[in-house]
Amino acid sequence: MKQLLTDPEGVIGRGEFLKGFKIVVLLIIVSWGIYYGSVLATASMPVHTTGMLPFLGVPLFFAIISTLYFAFCIYAKRLRDRGYSSGWVTTCLLAFFFAISARFAAQQIVGTGAAEAAADQWVPLVLNITFVGFLALHVGLVIWMTLMCVSAESKTKS
Repeated sequence: MKQLLTDPEGVIGRGEFLKGFKIVVLLIIVSWGIYYGSVLATASMPVHTTGMLPFLGVPLFFAIISTLYFAFCIYAKRLRDRGYSSGWVTTCLLAFFFAISARFAAQQIVGTGAAEAAADQWVPLVLNITFVGFLALHVGLVIWMTLMCVSAESKTKS
C-alpha cells in the first residue's frame, strides 16, 4: 500500500487504482472536514481571539500537499498502464496551482487596497477570469484522467 501511494514509477491495474483512489478521496474529505470545522469554530469565537485556523493551517497544508502527491502517484501509474503520458497529471496539478495562485493574488490586491490603484479594477477581474479558466482546465483534466483510469482495458503488456 505504501508503494502504491508514494512511488509514481511503474504501472498499476484498475483494481489497484480504485483502491488508491478511495484512499485519496477519503483523505480529501477528512482534510476539508477539518478545515470546515475549524472555520466554523473560528467564526463562533469572539472577534479579538486568534481562532483555530492559525494553529491548523500548517498541518492542513501538509495534509493537502501529501494528498496531492498520493493522487499524482496513482494517476501517473494508471495513465502509464493505459498508454498515456504521466505528463497529463503534471499539467493537471499545474492548472490547479495557477488557479489557486490567481485567486490568492486577486484577494490580496482587493484586500490591500492596491485595486484602487489599478485602472478601474481590471487587475482583479483578469485574475478572477484566470482563476476560473485554470480551475475549469483542472476539473476537465481530472474528469478525463479518471475516466481513462477506471476503464478496464490495459494498453501495456504485463
